[in-house]
Amino acid sequence: MDSDLIPSFSARLSVSPATRRLAARRLVLADLAALAGIVLGLVGIASILVVRGGVYFSQWAPDVFIPLNGVLHIFAGQWPHRDFVTPVGSLWYAINALPALILPLTVSVTVWANLIIGVIAAVATFGVALGKIPRWMVCLCAFYTGLVALSPRQIGEGFEHISNNASYNRYCWSLICVIALAALLPSPHGTTRTRERVDGVVAGLLIAMCFYIKVTYAAAGFGFLGLALVTTRGLTGWRFAAWAVCTAVGTIAIAAIITGDLPGYLADLQTAVAVLPHTARTVQALNQLGYTMPGLLFVALAARLAKAGPTGLHGSFGPGAWAGVLTVVAGLAIEVQNHPEPECPLLPVALLIGWTASRLETDGPHRFSKGSGNIASCSFLVFVLVLDLCAVAWTAIAPVETGPTIAWLSGTQVTDLRIAAHYTGPEPHDRMILQIDSQIIARWNEAIVMLRPHLQGRHDVTVFPFMWSNPFPVMLGLRPVRHEIAWWDANRTFNVAHKPAPDAILDGVDYVLVPKDYVHPDTREVMLAAYGSDLQRTFTAVDHTAHWALWARRTCARRSLC
Repeated sequence: MDSDLIPSFSARLSVSPATRRLAARRLVLADLAALAGIVLGLVGIASILVVRGGVYFSQWAPDVFIPLNGVLHIFAGQWPHRDFVTPVGSLWYAINALPALILPLTVSVTVWANLIIGVIAAVATFGVALGKIPRWMVCLCAFYTGLVALSPRQIGEGFEHISNNASYNRYCWSLICVIALAALLPSPHGTTRTRERVDGVVAGLLIAMCFYIKVTYAAAGFGFLGLALVTTRGLTGWRFAAWAVCTAVGTIAIAAIITGDLPGYLADLQTAVAVLPHTARTVQALNQLGYTMPGLLFVALAARLAKAGPTGLHGSFGPGAWAGVLTVVAGLAIEVQNHPEPECPLLPVALLIGWTASRLETDGPHRFSKGSGNIASCSFLVFVLVLDLCAVAWTAIAPVETGPTIAWLSGTQVTDLRIAAHYTGPEPHDRMILQIDSQIIARWNEAIVMLRPHLQGRHDVTVFPFMWSNPFPVMLGLRPVRHEIAWWDANRTFNVAHKPAPDAILDGVDYVLVPKDYVHPDTREVMLAAYGSDLQRTFTAVDHTAHWALWARRTCARRSLC
């Protein structure tokens, strides 16, 4: 019987080179088709987010005007860190500006900007993971990293908590997941130096992108290069790390030469550090550790079980396990430096790395099959994907506010902002502090109704409000305020001692709006302390409502606004 099998087996071994090339070509085409399907899926998700006439928010809608106002600055020839202050990098604003080159500057451009990063992350994931894990897992990971950038859900909250805000964090979470995969997923045996070079260049480019979006993640990206050398790649992976470092540093340097904004970027970061109160972060770190601990233990357990033999656990807590565990720790470190949330997008990636890398360390029989372990390691990916897909679906069916507090937006240049009928954010602790989006937007209407007669239909006017963000230039098609801060967060982006100079920021302003009640009351109070005396000396009160005071420049004849 065995002799009958030999010819058949030999025949299969004697496949012609042409047949092998044809099979390889078909495999490449199948991979390209799978990648195209993932990209089309992300495009479909972006379309759903804007299909009902606008972009849905259930909380923190005012924050969307931070990137939109930044785009307006760029279109006016004003660059981040040089012409306005911002603690995040210029690439975030440039990415948001790309869709606005062909689309009106409305809220929808932020969704298409998110899609740009989502596609970059998905393609990069496909490139660095292919050949290291099964193809179905590569596709799942690529879709996951793309959706991390594109999802409208607030990280760490349920599917109905839709904010679309602070997208720079989602961008960098997406890219840092790809960097971790490029650095720590073991390469196939016999891998050529070309593979190390490709992984290194991809990791380096993504680290440079993180640097010019939010520098915290770039630091973590460089950290992953070091982790690779002491865990899964070992010191023999120095070529990978060298390619990554050279690519990252070279790209950062070239961008700095082209834009000239690196000194200003570093100065803005120094200001953000200087104004932050020197309070211990111990409580925050312990809270984040509590959120992270179950996942950390699960990654460690999975990495150990990946090396389990039929007689029980054996071997040390090896490089693969350390790679998975330290990926979780890296996520914890990033979270402590950012707004704390009980969710770490790196956790599913850490589980995948820990399982895959640990299993390759051990030859011989295993207690757990490769298939069962792969399915288990992807369970977190699927869970987060389902949560984000539910959030996408919810934006299409959720009830929205349609009353007069929102309807007036149709008379502005922002007609695609959809506000939830039911607020999902934290309840205000003080009734005098506005926190619900529909109330805040109703206050904007009051300010604009007061402001319009003074504008006389002109668009070459600059309006500067003493509040968190400035929606009025985008909404009314006005000039942006040069030298303003992207968002005025007292003791986070500015204070009385660290602020734009009064003459620099007020010199080109025609009108100042001072709210009498608003979200973030500290912002108004600190701005009044910083600029109040200059306001009274250079401006005069010309109008007021129940909730606003309008001040006009005393000598405004040069623009015929008096």
